[in-house]
Amino acid sequence: MRNIIASLYKNPIVHTVDIIDIIEEPEIQLLYAKLTLIDKTLLYIREVITSKDDKYSYHWQTESGRMIRRWDNAPHWQQKIGALHHVHTEMPEVAEPSSRVTIEEILETIAEIIKKKRRKN
Repeated sequence: MRNIIASLYKNPIVHTVDIIDIIEEPEIQLLYAKLTLIDKTLLYIREVITSKDDKYSYHWQTESGRMIRRWDNAPHWQQKIGALHHVHTEMPEVAEPSSRVTIEEILETIAEIIKKKRRKN
């Protein structure tokens, strides 16, 4: 988890990092953090890794709380869409299949979206 945290502080689109909770023990690793990005949007990170599970959620939202996108592996979607890993785009009740993503990949995706948005303005 420490290497993930270090990469967050170095990422150019991350303005601030707030570590809400961290556990690093042999049987569980947990990271819960809130990032403020350079465009003032927020990214909530939840990673829980145990010997039996690997659960994650990366929730990107506006400053006012409107969801922009969420990547996660909540198991109830596996039956609905046939994929454990999925992404929600602006409508939490709808999900599309995805693959397992890392925080680095999420930040790259968000950086591209921010760049495109800035080019339009």
